[in-house]
Amino acid sequence: MAEIVLSQAGAVAGRALLPQGVSVLGQTLGGAVLGRTLGRWDRHAQIDVLLPEQQLASKSETAVLNGENRLLVQGDIGAEFIGFLNAELIDVDTWRLTGLLRGLQGSPIQAFESGAIISLADDRLLALQMSDAELSLDLVARAGLADVRSFRFDNAADLMWRVGHLRKQQRDGGTYLTWTARARDFPESWAVPETSNSGVFRVELTDQAGVTQTVTVSQPEVLLTGAYVAANVIAIGTDGRAGRRVSIML
Repeated sequence: MAEIVLSQAGAVAGRALLPQGVSVLGQTLGGAVLGRTLGRWDRHAQIDVLLPEQQLASKSETAVLNGENRLLVQGDIGAEFIGFLNAELIDVDTWRLTGLLRGLQGSPIQAFESGAIISLADDRLLALQMSDAELSLDLVARAGLADVRSFRFDNAADLMWRVGHLRKQQRDGGTYLTWTARARDFPESWAVPETSNSGVFRVELTDQAGVTQTVTVSQPEVLLTGAYVAANVIAIGTDGRAGRRVSIML
């Protein structure tokens, strides 16, 4: 049983136990893995990974959608949560993963270079129990007898998800920018009522002179009244924190 000890300025701030053992770490191999389409199976891309002493297996689409064959890959803008259908052993401790489902649970789709740190997201990967009082603090952590590491708890997992279906539309004699709200608590089953497509959104509109106008709206659309060339839409959470932006050229 491994103990994780968190501390700030020498004082123990909190601790957690990992009864299942330590999560398996590895790394990506080969060239860059490019970001792909969100919410669809990517049957063309592949990720080669080094995972010492692990046995992976291919799974059905239903199994992956229900949480099996999940991987966390650390990138420049955070960790991406990826599902994979197929696992092929191509060398000692080296697996080729295909049939990818990118950007799960609102994580950022991004490109990875060779050597990116990965972790199998199975029952050995447990979340630390952090409090709101530790948000944005500089902390240090040690798992068992491992080296002490410094980190900052930003609670990125609770940031608002990026909006979807961002587009420019002609409607009712005007030009609108429209999108769809997304969140982890939105129902995905046809058996339950469709969730309300609303929230708080910050819209950044840039004109031909490079001047950016910012507006905040509570519905997933805004009327374009000027000659704008680009726009960003960012969902704002109830805690006031901004999620990741989605951009479009107009």
